[in-house]
Amino acid sequence: MYFADQLDDALNACGFECVIDRHGISGGEDWKRRLGNLISEADTVVFVLSPTSARSEICDSEVEEATRLGKRILPVICRPLEGASPPPRLRERNYIFFYDDPKAAPGSGFGTGLAKLIAALNTDFDWLREHTRYLQRATEWDRGGRPANRLLSGDDIAEAKAWAVCRPKNAPEPTALHLDFIRASEGKRRRDRARSASSLMRWLRRRCRARDGPAQSRRGAEAGRGCAAQADEDQKYCVCGCEYFRRARSVALLECRAATKGSGSAESSGGRAETTSRRFTYRHSGGVQ
Repeated sequence: MYFADQLDDALNACGFECVIDRHGISGGEDWKRRLGNLISEADTVVFVLSPTSARSEICDSEVEEATRLGKRILPVICRPLEGASPPPRLRERNYIFFYDDPKAAPGSGFGTGLAKLIAALNTDFDWLREHTRYLQRATEWDRGGRPANRLLSGDDIAEAKAWAVCRPKNAPEPTALHLDFIRASEGKRRRDRARSASSLMRWLRRRCRARDGPAQSRRGAEAGRGCAAQADEDQKYCVCGCEYFRRARSVALLECRAATKGSGSAESSGGRAETTSRRFTYRHSGGVQ
């Protein structure tokens, strides 16, 4: 336990916000659920390996949960494992050694190990922070029954798609929940645009019919459909884009000799919570000395 507390103090002094699993749980709290929440809220999980934690079933389940959530896991070893075998998910990973005796592992020692750990924590930090933010939003959406009002909107959708595509080489992959959340957000935007386009065409037909009679109404509708076809050529992703709104309305009203010009439709982008703190969680069980 002394090593984990010492590492916690050192990382906090370097500007990281740390939570040790045994410190983040209140008396009488559902510890298993709380541990899951601590892992979900962390950008990176630092697993302190010791002979005790390597043999712990609880620690093994924590590693499995971190893997399921797509978290980056950095295992650190404070002393030899004395024959204990690490959890299966950690066996192929590169360890960071904090041995007191440099002869036990070349390049070890607390200062050297801390420098390597900080470098690893800062690698791909921005991408991992977004991983945590999108996962939290997707989890809230999923637990709430996947309502449409909790999906991304506006420019946030394009940013989320770009984030998923630009995954750094050694970063964890987006989870299935991440991808479901992004796809559902994009699908809702397309449905909203289709409804808006349908409403606009109905308005155009009524407007033309009221001003210039049936003949002009037909010409106005044909002009609107022509714009829709052209928009489909120019914008493969959606025939109902805002540019199409502007062109369809302008051409249709021009055909009807309207005295006023229609304004374009603009889509507002939803606010985005900015996370400035750096959050990391230690996976630790009793017995670390």
